[in-house]
Amino acid sequence: MAEPVHIAAIDAGSNAIRLSIVRAYSALDIEPLHTERYPLRLGESVFLRHRFSEETLEKAGKAFRHFRALMNEFGVTEYRAVATSASREAKNRGSLVRRIWRKTRLRLEVISGAEESRLCREGVLGALSPDAPLRCIVDLGGGSLEIALLREHAVEQSAQLPAGTVRLMTTLEIRGVIRPMQAEQVRRYVRALLESRLPMRPNLAETIAVACGGNAEMLATLAPGPREHGLPSLDLSLLRDRLDGILRRDVTGRMKAFGVRRDRADVMGVAALILLTLGRYLNVRRMMVPGVGVREGLLQEIAREA
Repeated sequence: MAEPVHIAAIDAGSNAIRLSIVRAYSALDIEPLHTERYPLRLGESVFLRHRFSEETLEKAGKAFRHFRALMNEFGVTEYRAVATSASREAKNRGSLVRRIWRKTRLRLEVISGAEESRLCREGVLGALSPDAPLRCIVDLGGGSLEIALLREHAVEQSAQLPAGTVRLMTTLEIRGVIRPMQAEQVRRYVRALLESRLPMRPNLAETIAVACGGNAEMLATLAPGPREHGLPSLDLSLLRDRLDGILRRDVTGRMKAFGVRRDRADVMGVAALILLTLGRYLNVRRMMVPGVGVREGLLQEIAREA
């Protein structure tokens, strides 16, 4: 590109809607300008009733109006807005797309699980050095758990599991303190899905695995491992040691103990159980946490095409 351009990416996930605005000099030279998170759980009503409530649609319209104003303020010329797991499942997802267009003239795409996984992979590969022997990318969201097994950075096997944090918290009616029986219910459910979708159990003991998503980033601050390839990591053994301190606290107790928002505190126990169950199944001890995902993949692609 001859001149730098201002571009934006919006990820309407099951747990929150996120906006990133950047100045792109090239696909490899991107300067962050503004990032914002709107705490709207698109998945909360969908995972029980398979529809967005009117209240959710109204709040989504408000969020996108705010994002549109920010994009105008920063002079954004190119963007892409995508919606993931909850929107894929909502029977009235068309109402969401039409409302966003009517109120903001922003085009919202409801993307497939495969496209979501691909975009996350693009973001991860852009953050890692080319010689990093990456074997697995895990993307834990509010609605789904996406797993990609790689060989020389190409997908060898992938699985999309209906095991996101908001989905499990909502469908299993987990609120506040997580009792031992509830924790075991989460473990068994995730393990059963893994055995069904990845029956040839991989052994990733000596390889690099990456975890994406806000919960992985937060848990990596609670159970940090050594930096690998210049990036933070999540130590699963340390997380296992600290798990009881998460599960036995209610939401308010987690907020005070760990300094997290309410909408992170209520799902962090479920997130820890999912990642620990996955780590045991894959024989992974640590996961690198590069702090990237779908939005970064979107931004890289927009910058390449600008």
